Amino acid sequence: MWELVLVRHAIAEDPPPDGCLPDAERALTDKGRDRMKAAARGVTRLLPEIDLLLHSPLLRARQTADILAEEGPPPVERELHEGLAPGGDPDAFLAWLVDHPGRVMAVGHEPDLGALAAYALSGQTRSFMHFKKGGMLSLVFDQPPRPGGGELQWYLPARPLRQLAKAGR
Repeated sequence: MWELVLVRHAIAEDPPPDGCLPDAERALTDKGRDRMKAAARGVTRLLPEIDLLLHSPLLRARQTADILAEEGPPPVERELHEGLAPGGDPDAFLAWLVDHPGRVMAVGHEPDLGALAAYALSGQTRSFMHFKKGGMLSLVFDQPPRPGGGELQWYLPARPLRQLAKAGR
């Protein structure tokens, strides 16, 4: 069985108006860090552990993955995945996933996560989903992942995840 948990990075700095900070170097804000810590604690009520934690090469995704690794379900392994960078190919990502059964949590960006979820659920890359910052979605494949072969388990924006953390105290 394959489970893919898609996570949009937490709240990050706005791009500066002068364009002097490359998009890839935008960091999480303090508010983004705090909210993701609470959301990560909430998701542990749904997922006691994960096999692999992936993140895109952009700083804000890596920082989100850092928080998930510290506050969320403990990952067995962790790595950078170039296919989660903006503009990633959903077909190539699903093909990669075939060789990685278990529970994979992947931190990336919009609109790419929405397109990947749509592709996994319907075989269409036209997104019909929008991930809020810090939002998470779980897809399950009972056969090797393929376009249209996924089943939606749950989607939770960050706020309900933070509320789950409070309920667990």
